[in-house]
Amino acid sequence: MTTPFRSIARRLPAWLRRHEERWSQRPGPVLLAGTAVTAVIIGLVVASPRTFRPSYDYSVGDFATATIRAPWEMLIPDDEGTARLRDEAARYTIPVAAFDPAPASTMPARIASVLRQARERVSDADDRRVVPQAELARLSAAARRRLQQDRAREADRAVQEAVQQMLPVVERQLAVVLTAEERTLLAANRYERRLEDGLVALVKEAHSRPIARDVQQLREAAERSRRPGGSARVALRVGNEGQDRALVDASQLDDVPGAVERMRERAPQLLPRLSASEQVVLAGLASRLVTVDTVYDESATAQRRAQAAADVMPALLQFRRNQLVVDEGHEVTREALVVLEYLRQQGMPQAFLRRAAGAAAIVWVMLAALLWLPARVGLGTVPLRDVTFTVSALVGATVACWGWLSLADGLSAMAPGVSRTALGLLFPVTAVPMLAGQVVSRRVLVGLCVAIAVGAGLLANLGIFFAAHTLAVGLVAGQLVAPCRQRACIIRAGGASGLVAFATGLSAAVLSSTSLGAGEALLSAAAASAGAAVGGFVALALSRPVEWLFGYSTKLGLVELLSYDHPLLRQFMERAPGTFQHSVATALLAQTAAEAIGADSLLVRVGALYHDVGKMGAPQFFTENERDGSPHDTIEPRDSARVILAHPERSAELLTQYRVGGRIVDFAREHHGTGAVASFLQKAEAAGGQPDPADYRYPGPKPRSRETALLMMADKIEATARSRAAASEAEFRAVVSATLDDLLDDGQLDDAPLTMRDLARLEEAFVTALTSLHHTRVAYPALPRPRSSPGQAL
Repeated sequence: MTTPFRSIARRLPAWLRRHEERWSQRPGPVLLAGTAVTAVIIGLVVASPRTFRPSYDYSVGDFATATIRAPWEMLIPDDEGTARLRDEAARYTIPVAAFDPAPASTMPARIASVLRQARERVSDADDRRVVPQAELARLSAAARRRLQQDRAREADRAVQEAVQQMLPVVERQLAVVLTAEERTLLAANRYERRLEDGLVALVKEAHSRPIARDVQQLREAAERSRRPGGSARVALRVGNEGQDRALVDASQLDDVPGAVERMRERAPQLLPRLSASEQVVLAGLASRLVTVDTVYDESATAQRRAQAAADVMPALLQFRRNQLVVDEGHEVTREALVVLEYLRQQGMPQAFLRRAAGAAAIVWVMLAALLWLPARVGLGTVPLRDVTFTVSALVGATVACWGWLSLADGLSAMAPGVSRTALGLLFPVTAVPMLAGQVVSRRVLVGLCVAIAVGAGLLANLGIFFAAHTLAVGLVAGQLVAPCRQRACIIRAGGASGLVAFATGLSAAVLSSTSLGAGEALLSAAAASAGAAVGGFVALALSRPVEWLFGYSTKLGLVELLSYDHPLLRQFMERAPGTFQHSVATALLAQTAAEAIGADSLLVRVGALYHDVGKMGAPQFFTENERDGSPHDTIEPRDSARVILAHPERSAELLTQYRVGGRIVDFAREHHGTGAVASFLQKAEAAGGQPDPADYRYPGPKPRSRETALLMMADKIEATARSRAAASEAEFRAVVSATLDDLLDDGQLDDAPLTMRDLARLEEAFVTALTSLHHTRVAYPALPRPRSSPGQAL
């Protein structure tokens, strides 16, 4: 019974062949549509969350009934958190007080100025006591004595007048009313310098700390703004320019009574030259000179707190894709509710579509650059088979990565001790690149590896690090497996890729987390290495289904086809031995030619070996199999041509039936191109008819690859050389040159990507191969006949 898989495996290569011609004519629109569909599929896979339930109804303190993870990268505004941060910023903004430094400097200056002025007035008055010597010289001794006494009394009166006159000046300058004790102290001591110094020292001591109008209010405001573990501070604003200095401890604030008390306590140390009574009187005067210099500025404080709150950046809750929001059985926090509310407001459909559209756009651009752009810039059209494989492999790899990472999430959730990074890196990233390395060109391989890496990076928690790991290991694996012709070679390529994966996996693990331990890093690297090695076995297991589905002929499959034990080849040898010998010789010629120009020699050899299997249906109609005359002598030329022209399609049918491969089918169909069977056409014309030349030409198509063109050349050169019995190098060269000229003149090589340099190399290669294949041997001497012994019967 035919299974659905086998049915698809048979139909897909046929579909590819039916649409190959249409594809070659208009590849652009088909490519853009196909890559768009592929991009949409991958976008949907990338955007779909691996573990997320959109239905929930929780309150803070409830216990979650399911594990919820972030479905994509999220930066969620936290309004409540922002308000809390702004309240804290406003609350912890220290109060502002307007501080006037003038009292601490201007009052001592005024004291010094007015007392200095008083001393000068007293000194001027006292100077009247001095009598000039010239005046004294004219007087007698008694007169001198009387004059000096008069001047002394006059000076004393003047000094007393000056002392008394300066008291109002002192009161006016210092803006105080002097007490009787203060007047007596100043007058008795005639405003001495020690009084000035003492009074200045007392005032400066009082103003050594800020003196607030309402110290309790300011201290309470500072206490309210104090951070835990910090001190109560106050910002002292000096002047209108807003220059502030911080008072680190509000306890240093004083009011006027406090400053006066502190000043009185310090008076004995500040006034060592004054008696105790003098200290008391002078301290009393100084206490009335102390004034407020600090005032709580509530307006400025409010403005500063408002600005501090406004300067706070909005609080954001950042979650990476698949990061845990709330775990099953754990208490739901306020932050978790914010995330769930955000998801509810965003709406899963809209967010899903946005992410899917972004991922699809990226993938579409990459696929267009890989598959559509080369034809537009003259680099050649990518074959339809390669396009189909590329998009299928990309979708398959993305879906497999999604499934693997979902499984890794589930395992890590069930076993928290298991490293999620290691589980993610265990994914066999080499499987698809190894498959691609066996069947597509290196240009397509590189583009496919890049596309797979981008998809993996969008899916994995490691992001760009996982993408870099996937790209590096994939490129190495694809390049290593490209020349493999044995299954053991693929396994070795997987092992070598594992060494590269160890380094890239270690780098990805270390770069993705700053808190990753050495043990976990090494475990992640070992997991990456194991995953890359396992990818070789996966690629080996999938190589045969890939051949069936897409009609590829891998090198492994081609090597198996070279075995003469293949059932189709055994039938070929038995039923058409002459054609089989021709195919073997043609294969040797084509392989030599392929090696000369760097074409796929293994593919050419296998294609040449199987290209004529369709002749098994009527082997006697082909010259190399004729025994007793030609059957063409008894039938019409058109019937003969029909038998001959049918063998390429019959070969293709047999190759498809025996699942030999799509590329080998191309050799069967294209090895004659649209060439004519000229002998039967000439025979029909000689019979007097008017035959249609189209009835005597192969249906084609013409060779579209270097390999099928080489088979066409080798097939015709081998047949021509055999029919002419050529034996010398000159004859071989003439056959090769004439054959190539005929094919070029007939336009059979127009669609093949061959250059004139290739043709020159091919001519030499064919001549060399023919010389080796048809070399002559030295004639062996005749063996002597045995003589008869006597008596033996004759």
